[in-house]
Amino acid sequence: MMTFQDIPGRQVLKERLAGEIREKHPGHAYIFEGPDGCGKKDFAVAFAHMILCMSESGSKPCGKCRHCVNIKAGGNGELYIIEESGKAISVSAIRELQDNIALLPVCNDKKAYVIVDGDNMTVQAQNCILKTLEEPPEYAHIIITASNSDNLIDTLKSRAVLLHVGINSIAEIKEYLYNATDRTEAEISLAAQCSSGSIGKAMEILESREFGEGRELAVDFITGILEKNFREAHGIADRAIKYGMDIFFAAVSGIMRDMIVFGTTGNVNLLINMDKKDIIINGASRYPGNVLARIAFISEQAAVNIGYNASKKQTMDAMIVKITEELTKW
Repeated sequence: MMTFQDIPGRQVLKERLAGEIREKHPGHAYIFEGPDGCGKKDFAVAFAHMILCMSESGSKPCGKCRHCVNIKAGGNGELYIIEESGKAISVSAIRELQDNIALLPVCNDKKAYVIVDGDNMTVQAQNCILKTLEEPPEYAHIIITASNSDNLIDTLKSRAVLLHVGINSIAEIKEYLYNATDRTEAEISLAAQCSSGSIGKAMEILESREFGEGRELAVDFITGILEKNFREAHGIADRAIKYGMDIFFAAVSGIMRDMIVFGTTGNVNLLINMDKKDIIINGASRYPGNVLARIAFISEQAAVNIGYNASKKQTMDAMIVKITEELTKW
């Protein structure tokens, strides 16, 4: 059974929803909005279980009432999830939901419906469910998840409570990945930085082929740059463009950070990219911290420019030229 304890972070939202349960006045319609992979479906399902829990105690879901026992045994209770796996949600799917809503609950005094990716409902489907939202049965609660609520018609949104699920902090994502995977600290740190606050995206990054290759390209690029092999650096940069630039630049930033830290402290235990410590120690020993910091700044500016849709090829070439000018003094 999904509970709020299974979802990292977002304490403010959890407290608000828990408060509505404690006060015994959950709304009949909600829209949980957030970017892909932020956990909005998990929030919706966990909240639905809290609504359906039949315990009179302050702990919901309690794990002991008829609803909770039914869910633990593999049943659905009075929870219904509509999910079309990326396809548009048709009017026929909504009509089936309405047929079910028309039936009184059997094993509970409430029924809950979660419409996953409800912003994929066709306009006809949205107009269809609007009729239910205008006069919902007392026992029915509908939770719609959406990546972009602008895709929902205004009349539908006006009859639901819109809540922004938000994103996780990098620290929360790293903690989750430490517990859920066996990846190294460097890999977890890199995936968290590139995740845009989404645990789902962080997991996808770790499992992608581009992740490891993008990081290795970053290592090769830094090695070529620090050895003043600028021709090789240009070739590596051209290859990096084919991969996720976020991964490449985050890896460059992390390794440069390690070089600056080691150059300042001499403490290898403070390194994140421990598997690349030989490269890091060599770079930190070869150039002073202010030069390494300048290289890091130049690469970060290039990442920002590409983020603003500047030409990747031109930006990478300009970055190498600027770094070259810095290193020719040494």
